[in-house]
Amino acid sequence: MTPREFYEFLAKRETTGVIGFGEAAVSLRVGPQDAMAARLLLWLEAEMPDDATQGDLDKVLDAAKWWSTFWASLERAKCLTG
Repeated sequence: MTPREFYEFLAKRETTGVIGFGEAAVSLRVGPQDAMAARLLLWLEAEMPDDATQGDLDKVLDAAKWWSTFWASLERAKCLTG
């Protein structure tokens, strides 16, 4: 199974549960947030330039997390009024 195929499978999850990886001794607990993450990764893969590396993708995800945390940390009233 390719990463894309796995993300497509994971994107369809609607409930929390455990998934296994064939004969590997690995089981993971996944939930709706993992399905949303898979959909995000599929979208991001489609939007990234063809020559993008894993490092480029990681930088985009890191920047998104930084901006989300930045805005969440500001006091809304002060931020909106200047």
